[in-house]
Amino acid sequence: PAAADYTVSVLLRLIARYDLDGLQLDYIRYPSARFGYNPVSLQRFLQATGRGDRPAANDPQWMQWRRDQVTKLVKRIYLNMLAQKPAMELSVAAIAWGEGPPNGDWKASSPYTRTLQDWATWLDDGYVDWVAPMMYSRESDSTQRGWYDGWLNWIKAHPRRDAIAVGVGSWLNDSGGNMAQLRRATDDGALLGASLYSYSIPATGDRIAFFDRVRGELWSDGAPAPTLPSKTAASTGFVLGRLTGSGAALSNATLRLQGPGGTTRYVSSDGSGVWGDVGLAPGDWSATASDPRTNTERTVPFSVAAGRVSHVTLEVAAAVVEPWTPAQPDRAFGELWNRTDLAVAGRATQRSWMWGPKSFGTGSESYRESPGGRRVVQYWDKSRMEVSNPAANRSELWFVTNGLLTKELISGKWQVGAREFQQQAPSLTPVAGDPAGGTPAPSYAAFAAVASLDGDRRAEPRAGAAVVNTIDGAGNAGANDSFRRYNVVNAEYNAELGHNIPNVFRGYLGALPLPWVFVMGYPITEAYWTQATVAGQTRDVLVQMYERRVLTYTPSNPAAFRVEMGNVGQHYYRWRYNAAPWEK
Repeated sequence: PAAADYTVSVLLRLIARYDLDGLQLDYIRYPSARFGYNPVSLQRFLQATGRGDRPAANDPQWMQWRRDQVTKLVKRIYLNMLAQKPAMELSVAAIAWGEGPPNGDWKASSPYTRTLQDWATWLDDGYVDWVAPMMYSRESDSTQRGWYDGWLNWIKAHPRRDAIAVGVGSWLNDSGGNMAQLRRATDDGALLGASLYSYSIPATGDRIAFFDRVRGELWSDGAPAPTLPSKTAASTGFVLGRLTGSGAALSNATLRLQGPGGTTRYVSSDGSGVWGDVGLAPGDWSATASDPRTNTERTVPFSVAAGRVSHVTLEVAAAVVEPWTPAQPDRAFGELWNRTDLAVAGRATQRSWMWGPKSFGTGSESYRESPGGRRVVQYWDKSRMEVSNPAANRSELWFVTNGLLTKELISGKWQVGAREFQQQAPSLTPVAGDPAGGTPAPSYAAFAAVASLDGDRRAEPRAGAAVVNTIDGAGNAGANDSFRRYNVVNAEYNAELGHNIPNVFRGYLGALPLPWVFVMGYPITEAYWTQATVAGQTRDVLVQMYERRVLTYTPSNPAAFRVEMGNVGQHYYRWRYNAAPWEK
């Protein structure tokens, strides 16, 4: 799964940074059916099938499982590309070795059996826009000429022939041989077109003469890029989602999609829990999956628009709700608030709240090292105050701590002791913006793939670099240079967990009335641009997750309130106790 994640991230970076019309995937296959036995892949296969043996290279179930992994990667690339740039085209340089499909049987063809590349299905199901079969054959060799014609005949009989551009290996032939193959491919206009592959040389013999013939006899007016109806007049839409259970990606899980007119479709998640589908009728849809532990189904609704990708996050493990146990507050809570937020309440300073105007709950929670196994906590809009050891030195800054709430919300792990946790489902609450906004920001769960929860996923130092990283509602990270317009750059690199801090946040941290690490914890992600509904309006928002809190930067806010802390205390309380006392 990590290899697929990396591949997608590299391509998304290209899409975001360059003005591309399309991507063509080459070598999106196995070298041969003998490959794919790396320990991770093999273990995933055994878990998915319940088998305990090492399958032979030609084992049908093992071959199909590997074939499916390639198909899921292609679909994932396609949907992520469309999500960023709907007009872009995805094509594949596809295997077409040897003779064409024997007796027209695709499942007996060389790409399907030898390299596990099911490109005909990609074309039929709409996971790519067009295909360039690499029919590289010598016209002067009667056997190879037969291979070329065998593939050509199969392609011209294919229902999606208008999305196939024959790949001619021009370096293998002289001018006459290349022209003969090009004419046979384009004579009836049934195909999308033809392409030439030059391997060191464009043709044997007189190259100039070959190009003169191409121009004079075939493409005298040039060869304009084809227009695809799916791009110019899209009638269907797409969905891209992620499936998790108790905070972990659910791989090879089946999801049921239901849409207009009683339509029902089934899709399967990949090794990272990513799933998606194409060709969806516009309208209201739903996605349903089962908790593998209880078989309890969970359904989430989503809407589809023609030519657009809808993002869906589906968490099938329902969170366990802990009963709230009221308790008397420790006096240190009020002292800490007076030290930090009293000036805000009295308008003696122009900054946003560190805690909030008023606590909405004081109680006790499980914590093994505290007296009686419980510690006193107090919840505020922005965080939670805690006294884990009431016998400690009250004059010390860390006598009252504020919890690692952001980490818990992302990971789904309640901390119930210094080294003890209870696994729950990560929070699906948006990290910023209006609670019921029209354009919700990514949820805490969506940051799991980019957050340093165990000292992992460290970033490279990029002090001085413009902050252009992006993240969408499904947790897909990318980059968009248009965000340079906000002049946000990385100010420093924090080496503790390995993340850059932007200038807009570094200045805010330095102005806090207490040491910023005490307040925030260390950053656990890079800063990401996203969109959220703020005060009823869709706005650009920069978010960065810290161990204890979340910082947001909204350029359209008044200057004194462009940087704010997210309402992590509210989000955590609702997630843990399924209640919202601040709304009463």
